Amino acid sequence: MNNFLIERVTEIKDGPTYSFLLWKREERLMQHLRIKVDAHLTKREIQCLSCNLFGFSAKQIACILPISHRTVEAYLQKALHKLSCFSKLACLEKMHNLGVLWDWHELARRLLEESHIQF
Repeated sequence: MNNFLIERVTEIKDGPTYSFLLWKREERLMQHLRIKVDAHLTKREIQCLSCNLFGFSAKQIACILPISHRTVEAYLQKALHKLSCFSKLACLEKMHNLGVLWDWHELARRLLEESHIQF
């Protein structure tokens, strides 16, 4: 009985159902951030900003999300402008005051896990 359960859990974890569930959780987290921040950020802006707030550079983010580091820098500038922040520190402070800083970190952690890249 236990072997069957272990095999079934492994099958689910490695299968498309598990990937879909992770994707849905990521989408819900992004939707939550969009509502709390209320800045009309795009999906890529949210992804880039979450990784940046987590401490990654533009080149590291470019490895996580398969885009160029110049594109990452453009997304970060647009996101900061939409949030009316002029620096990463001001953005961190704003997210802390809104109470969503840990949500940004959770999203970055998920993106890093999905990319299978280790720094």
